[in-house]
Amino acid sequence: MTKTIKLKLLALCCCLGMIQHYTYAQQSLLTLRGHQAKVYSVVFSPNGKYLASGGADRTLKLWDAVSGKLLHTFAGHRGSVLAVKFSPDSKNIATASVDGTIKIWGTSSGVIIKTLEGHADMVGTIDYSADGKWLVSGSRDKTVKLWNVNSGHVVHTFGNHPRLVYGVCFDPTGQRIASTSDVNISVWNTSTFQLEKTLKGHKDHVMAVSFTTDGTYLMSGSRDGTLKKWEVASGRIAKEYAEPYALITSLAISPNGFYLVRGGKNLKLWDAKNAQKITSLRGHFKNVNSVAFSPNGQMIASASDDQTIRLWRTIAYTHLVKLYIEPRINKWQKKGKFEKTDDYLARVNESSRREKVYEYTQQAVTKIGLEHIDWASGKNEYDADNESFKITFKDFRPIYVHVPLAEAKQFDQNFKKLKYKNASFTLANAYELAVLHVDIVNPANGKKYVYDSQNYVAYNASKLTFNFDPISVNTNGRNSEVGNADFVGGFSDVDVKLPKTQMNNPNAIAVVIGNTNYQKTKRVKYAINDARSIKNYLVKVLGYKPGNVFLINDATLADFKTFFGNEHNYKGKLYNSIKADQSDVFVYYSGHGAPSLKNNAAYFVPVEADPQYVELSGYHSDIFYRNLAKLPAKSITVVLDACFSGATVFDNISPIVVKSKGIKGVKNGVLLSSSSKDQVSCWYNKKLHGMFTYFFLKAIHNKNADKNKDNQLTYAEIYKYLVDNNEGVPYFARRIHGIEQVPRIQGKDFQKVFVKY
Repeated sequence: MTKTIKLKLLALCCCLGMIQHYTYAQQSLLTLRGHQAKVYSVVFSPNGKYLASGGADRTLKLWDAVSGKLLHTFAGHRGSVLAVKFSPDSKNIATASVDGTIKIWGTSSGVIIKTLEGHADMVGTIDYSADGKWLVSGSRDKTVKLWNVNSGHVVHTFGNHPRLVYGVCFDPTGQRIASTSDVNISVWNTSTFQLEKTLKGHKDHVMAVSFTTDGTYLMSGSRDGTLKKWEVASGRIAKEYAEPYALITSLAISPNGFYLVRGGKNLKLWDAKNAQKITSLRGHFKNVNSVAFSPNGQMIASASDDQTIRLWRTIAYTHLVKLYIEPRINKWQKKGKFEKTDDYLARVNESSRREKVYEYTQQAVTKIGLEHIDWASGKNEYDADNESFKITFKDFRPIYVHVPLAEAKQFDQNFKKLKYKNASFTLANAYELAVLHVDIVNPANGKKYVYDSQNYVAYNASKLTFNFDPISVNTNGRNSEVGNADFVGGFSDVDVKLPKTQMNNPNAIAVVIGNTNYQKTKRVKYAINDARSIKNYLVKVLGYKPGNVFLINDATLADFKTFFGNEHNYKGKLYNSIKADQSDVFVYYSGHGAPSLKNNAAYFVPVEADPQYVELSGYHSDIFYRNLAKLPAKSITVVLDACFSGATVFDNISPIVVKSKGIKGVKNGVLLSSSSKDQVSCWYNKKLHGMFTYFFLKAIHNKNADKNKDNQLTYAEIYKYLVDNNEGVPYFARRIHGIEQVPRIQGKDFQKVFVKY
C-alpha cells in the first residue's frame, strides 16, 4: 500500500429531504409464457386477482396475478390484439385490435358481450372511465372515439389528429380525455367535446399518456427519450425525466404516485417525485410494449416482443433505506478541506461509521414512513372486552391502542380528527411498513393515547449490504484505511429511546470488543452489534466521554495485548489511559471463548486464532484478570457475553468446565458473565443481540431492573433481572433454544450503584 492513498469518494449532492438514487439491476419474479407471438398489452384487474394480455397471436389471455397460471385464452379477433383494459369492477375486459374493432368480454365466462364497430382502421389504444360507463379509443384512422358502454354506440368522435393516435386515457373524474398523436398531447372536455389545451414540449412521437390518480398531473412518454409530468390546470411541464435514446413506448404510474415505470428498448423504474432513476428491470431481450402496476402498487407487469410477460416486485423499502444511507455516509466520511488529519481520524473510523449508519437508518425509515402513511385513511374496530382499538392504515401493519371503554365512544366519534404526533416507523418486511411509536391526541378532550409496539424493533440495517467508499487518508507515513464493502449494522428495541440520566463520568475509560468475523471458526453473529450498543449506553446513559470508549471490532491477539498487556508487561493502552483512583474502568467482550484442551484454562479467542491451538493464538483469561488487578482504577466492571466451555468452537466434544479464578483478585471489581460452568451462550435473533447482552441492556432500558423504584440500579438488581426464571435469560434461552443458560456474577460490592437515572 502506498503512503498516500487517495480518497475515492463520489461527489454527491445530498440535499436535505431528498433520497438519492443509483440504478441497480432487478430480476423478474415470474415469467408468463403462453402467447405464440409478440405481446402488445398487459394490465392488472382492479381487484388484483387477474392479469390480462393481448398479442400478435390474435388472442386475449387471462392469468392468475399471484401464481402466474394461465386461466383462459379468448379467441375472436381477426387481427393482433393491441390493447387490453379491465372494467373498473373487473367483471369485463375490453380489447382493441388491428381488425378495427373493440370487443368486450365477460371475465369469468369468456363470452363476447359486445363488439364495438366504428373505426375505419386498426384500434391501438383504449381506456375505461372510472365509473365504467364510457370507453375511449384511438385509431390509425386519426380519430378518438367516445363510446357508451351499455349501448355500444359512439357518443362523439374527436378528430383533427395529424396521424395515428398512439395513446388515450381518462382522468379520474371522467371529465377529460388526453390523446396523443405525433409530438403533441390534446386534452379534451368530455361534456362539451371541446379541445381544452394542447401540450407542446416533446420533440418526437408521444407514445403513451396517463393521468395521476388525483388527476392533477398528466404523464407522457416519447420516442425523444423523455418522460414529462404536466400540470393539467396550467399546461406547464412540472418535471422532466430524461433518458436519451430510450425510445419510450409505454408508461404506468403507481397508485400512490411514488413510482413511474416505462417500457421501450428496455424497462426502467423511476422515483416519480424526485425524477430519479431507481432501477433497470432486466429479463426481456426485445422491446417492452406495455407496463402496468398492480392495484396495491407492489407488483409491475411488462409485455414484450419476446412473447413473454414478466412480473416484478416494485422497489423494496429496504433498498430505499440503502439509497438514503450510502450517499450520506460517503459525504460524511470525506475529509474536510481544512480538517487536520488527526481530527479526521478521530472523527471518521469504522466504529464511528457504524454509529452514523445507526443514525441514518432510523432517519431513512422514519422519512419513508411519514411519506407513505396517510393518517386520514385510517379505519378502526373496537374490542370492548380488551378495551382497545385496532387501527388500520393502507399499506401498514395494524396498530392496537388501549382506549378505556368510557372514552371509546368519543374516540370513535372524533376518529377522523385525531392528531398523530411523534411517529416513528420500522419495516415489517422489505415491502411492508409498520408503526413503531405514535402519540394519538383526541382534540375533543385533549386525551393522549400512546402506541408503542412490543412486536417490532427499529429496522435492522444488518439485512442490507452497503457499498461505501474506503476511508483512507495520507497520514504522513502512517497508512490509515478502513475497508469499504459489505458493511452491516443493526439495532433493536433496546437501542432506541435510550433512558436519560444526569450521569457524567469524564474520567471513566472503557474497552469494548465485538468479535464477529472469525477466520478459523464460526462467526459470532451479533457481536459487533452488541459492542456498538454497549458503547452507546456508556456514552449516552452512563456519561462516558466518546473518546474514552475504545471500540474494537474483530479484535486480534495484538489488540488484546495492546490494550491489556501481556504476561511480562501489564502496562497496555488501558493502563496508560486511566487516571489513578479517579477512573472507573469498564471492559466488555462479545465473541468466542475457548478452553485449552490440555489443561482446561480459559482463553479469549481473537478473530485470527485457531481454537485448536488456543494456547498459542488465544489470550489467556488469567493474564487478562491479573493485569486488570494491577490497574490503579477507582472501580472495574467486566461484562462478558461469551462461553468458555468450547461447545461453540469445537466439534465432537462435550462442554468443558474451565479453570479460571475470574475477577476474584481484582480490587473493587465486578464480573457479569453470560453463562455458568459448562453452559453455552446463545443469541436472541429477533432482537439482533446476544441473549445476555440484550437483557443486560434491557435491565437498564426504561428502568426495567429498578424494582424498588429508587431511580438507580445496583449490580445486584441488574443480576436479579438477568437471571429471572420467568422474564430473564434462563427463560428465553429455554423457550427459544431449548438450552440452559444462567448468567453469573462475581466480585464483592454488588450493592454498588451502576446507573443513576
